[in-house]
Amino acid sequence: MTLLEVEGLTKSFGGIKAMQDVSFSVDEGQILGVIGPNGAGKTTLFNLITGFLAPDRGVVKLAGQSITGLRPDLIARRGLARTFQISEPMNALTVEEAVRISAYCRSGINRREAFTVAAEVMERVGLLDNSKKLTSSLTAAEIHRLEFARALAAGPRMILLDELAAGLWPEEQAELVRLVTEASRRDGIAFLIVEHKLSFLQSVADSSIVINFGQKIAEGPPAEVLRNSEVEKAYLGSKE
Repeated sequence: MTLLEVEGLTKSFGGIKAMQDVSFSVDEGQILGVIGPNGAGKTTLFNLITGFLAPDRGVVKLAGQSITGLRPDLIARRGLARTFQISEPMNALTVEEAVRISAYCRSGINRREAFTVAAEVMERVGLLDNSKKLTSSLTAAEIHRLEFARALAAGPRMILLDELAAGLWPEEQAELVRLVTEASRRDGIAFLIVEHKLSFLQSVADSSIVINFGQKIAEGPPAEVLRNSEVEKAYLGSKE
């Protein structure tokens, strides 16, 4: 069943077309990668989907209902969570507090239930032993796991991951692959993943789209689209 539908999404900043008539869909439990060079419009795409930017044209639907133009908090409450390329780990809070705050995105949740959700999610991502630590004391890899934990705690139907594997060692990337795959296969959570590490995307994504200068130029399995001549020129560089 289709969960996310993006139809003709278009956004300009002055005379610069940051997003040009982009359309795609994501099914329940699907993991879709977003590939493209720096400045291609990938984070703009995330901001348009999650309500941090309003599109000039186009529609975004979640489970068949338009979320176009809604505030980010209302979109989150409908089941669309995200991480950010530049993490803001809320340094004055403990890990547990940061995760628990995200749990309150769940409709009707009370204080006791939020504590339970936070504990379950922290154990799942390997942060339970660090629950009383300030987020400012975490390593880079732990901050990445905290970002993932906060997204999970919100009880999402879909998570948008913005370069969550950046700066991770191979074994840390492998753990992130495990967490994403588990959430997708076990819980039915869909993912839209922006990532420059192609090895990570190829190990986790079911399919992918390629964005360049705000346009979708290819779609298909990651290994297949990376052999596309237009993609090679735009992202990997021309062989000539």
